[in-house]
Amino acid sequence: METLVEFLNIETEMVEEVEYDLQETLEELGIEIEYSMKDVLEKLSSDGDWEYINSSLIEVIYQTAKRLVLEKFPEAEIEYVVAGYCSSFEILNIDELEIED
Repeated sequence: METLVEFLNIETEMVEEVEYDLQETLEELGIEIEYSMKDVLEKLSSDGDWEYINSSLIEVIYQTAKRLVLEKFPEAEIEYVVAGYCSSFEILNIDELEIED
């Protein structure tokens, strides 16, 4: 029997790997990523694409991270690319941010 995750072709390992890599970057900034069901569903409803659900989930992760970083560091310059296992999230001026130890 095929599970719903298999049917929808959701690659949980890929999404989790992207999120774990992102968490390492956010930890350097003292930021913990948090989600609310309302925010996630709103982002998926407006920007999500069921044909590319894995990319949509990564997009939600990166949008949430970007919002959290900019709340704490409004001067942060952020770029991200959603491309499966090759997805990346970068804070271009991380060395210039005043990070508390």
